[in-house]
Amino acid sequence: MKVLLGLITLLVLGLTAGPRLHGRNTFTRRFILVGGEFLFMGWALGSQGMGLLDNQALIALQPLIILGLGWIGLHVGLQFEMPILRRIPSGFFGVATFQGLTVLLLLYLGIYPLMSHFSDDTPLVIAATFFLAAAGADSSQHILGLVLREHKGSSHAPLHLLRFCSEIDSLIPLLALAVLPGLLPDMGGIHQGAPGWLSGLAGVGSAILLGIFLGILLNLITHNVKTPSHHLLLVIGFLAFSGGVARALALPPLFVNFVAGITSVNFFGHRSDTWRLAAASEQPFYFIFLVLVGASWQGGDWRALALAPLFLGLRIMARLLSVGTAGAVILRKKRLNLHDGLLLSGQGSVAVALVASLQLMNHNPLFDNISTIILGSFLLSSLICPGLANRGLIQGVPK
Repeated sequence: MKVLLGLITLLVLGLTAGPRLHGRNTFTRRFILVGGEFLFMGWALGSQGMGLLDNQALIALQPLIILGLGWIGLHVGLQFEMPILRRIPSGFFGVATFQGLTVLLLLYLGIYPLMSHFSDDTPLVIAATFFLAAAGADSSQHILGLVLREHKGSSHAPLHLLRFCSEIDSLIPLLALAVLPGLLPDMGGIHQGAPGWLSGLAGVGSAILLGIFLGILLNLITHNVKTPSHHLLLVIGFLAFSGGVARALALPPLFVNFVAGITSVNFFGHRSDTWRLAAASEQPFYFIFLVLVGASWQGGDWRALALAPLFLGLRIMARLLSVGTAGAVILRKKRLNLHDGLLLSGQGSVAVALVASLQLMNHNPLFDNISTIILGSFLLSSLICPGLANRGLIQGVPK
C-alpha cells in the first residue's frame, strides 16, 4: 500500500511542478526549479520523516531511481556531439579543463584533513575524499540556464565559454564514478575477484562496451519513429532496459547511459531530436528522481551535516579562483574575472546522481557521510547560488 501511495505522490509531484511555479516570487521559483524543494520533500516523506517512503517502499521503487540515473546520464552524453565540439575554439577546452581540474584539486586538498576524522582507513578516506571533490567539481547547468533566461539578451561576454565549462564540469564526477571501484575494490562489480586496479579497469572497460552497444541499440529502435510521443515512449523503455542491464551487471547506470548518449549522438544514424526530446521531458523525471534520492537520504553523522556549508563555501571559493586563474593563464588578454566564477557556483544535478549511484553500490558509513555533505550542499546551493549567479551576471555586464 505504501508503494502505491508513494508512486501516486511521485506522479502528482512530477506532473504538477510546472503549474505551481506561477505566481511565486523569484527566490521561491528558483529554489523549486533547481530542485531543492523536491529533495527536501523526499527527505520529509522518507524514513527520517513521515515514513511514507520507507526502505521497503524505496526498494520497490528502485527502478525509478535507476530510470532517473539513466535519464541524467543519457542527457549529459547527448550534449557531446563531435560536429559541434569541432566548432568550439581550442582555448575553450583549455579553460574548461583547467578550471574543472583546479576545483577538483583544491577541494581534495581542503577536504582531506577533515575527512580523516571520520575513519582511520587511509585508502577508504582517499577514495571518499576524491569522490566528494569530484562531486563538488560539478557545476549546475540548471542554475546557469535559469539565470540566463531571466536576463535574455545579456551582453555578458564569456557566456558561451561558461556554458561550455558547465558541460565539461559534468564529466569529472562521471569519470570519478567509473574509476571508484578501482580505488575501492569493496564496491564490488563483475570482476570483484581481481586485484583492485585491475577490477576497476575491467569495470570501466565493461561499462564503456555496454554503453556503446546500448547507444547503437537506441539509434536502431528510434530510427524510423514518426511522432514525438512514440519517440518519448521508446526512450523511456530504452532507459528502463539499459538501467536494468547495467544494474544486473553491477555497473553504474549513470555512466553506462552517458556512454550510450555519446555513442548515439555521434555514430550509427544519429537523430538530432533525441536530445531535444530528452531536454524537454527532463523536468518531471528529474523532480521525481530528487524526491526518491531525498527519501533515501539516511542523514549520517551530525558532523557531516555541519560540513555541508563549509563544503559549499570551499566550492565557491575554488570556483572563483579557478575561473579567474584560467582566464589569466590560458586566455591571457581575454581574461575572465573572478566574479564570472559565481555563474558556475551552483551544485549540479550530476552530483546528486552520484549520490544515488553510491546508494545503489555501497552502504559504508563513511559514504553515508559523503552523501550527507553532497545533498546538504545541494540544498544550500539551491537557496544561495541562483542569487550569486545572478550577481555574477550583472557584475559582468559592461556599464
